Amino acid sequence: MLSKVFNCAKRFAFQTLIRQKRWERELHKESIHLVMKRKFGVNDYMANSIVRESQALLKAQTELNKLYIKQTDEKIKKKKNKLKKERSFLTTLRKIKDSCVEGNLRFPKNRNYALHSSGLISLECKSCSLIWMNTYLFEHQYLDLTIKQLKAKIGRKGLGYKEKAPQVLRHHIVRYQLPYWKQWWTLNKKLNVRTEVFYQLFDVNKPSGNINLTHKELTEKESKHLKKAFA
Repeated sequence: MLSKVFNCAKRFAFQTLIRQKRWERELHKESIHLVMKRKFGVNDYMANSIVRESQALLKAQTELNKLYIKQTDEKIKKKKNKLKKERSFLTTLRKIKDSCVEGNLRFPKNRNYALHSSGLISLECKSCSLIWMNTYLFEHQYLDLTIKQLKAKIGRKGLGYKEKAPQVLRHHIVRYQLPYWKQWWTLNKKLNVRTEVFYQLFDVNKPSGNINLTHKELTEKESKHLKKAFA
């Protein structure tokens, strides 16, 4: 019985301290010690113990909250740096693609691409080397595929780094209990939109908002299909 009273009193004292800190004013005219004695009928020793424990818990939670904020800021910073690198790499690949289309293949100096006199194109990776027999294979087997994957990846991260499908698309998923990656696969297949474009149809700051059915990169066929699906 005594432990039950002690726990109830400590919970009440903790909530009182939190509200006083949040609202920046005193909730009672008397001191919190007197309030505890009057409300729970405890002696001076127990009232003092309850208040001290509540104050210690509040201080610990405040410091822990600061630590969580610091860790979250560091995670966001890492994510932003990674996203910046991916966007830079996408820009580089697009420039290579443009030079390839123009018929004058050029590579940036700080990348491990090489065009050999025999017409072979190589890429030095950390654990292996990739080789393409000619420019055509390099363009369609590597450039197009990598650009497509990068655009989809960047677009997906633009949804606030969330994995769940937005609210506006949930009724298009028959089984919403599916894993997140399966949800996206189902949506891509059902809505019949290119992956690299699909993830750009959402407002970055409103992941639960509406879909942009008039996006500039949508083909006429894709736009008609989407309008029919969301009619």
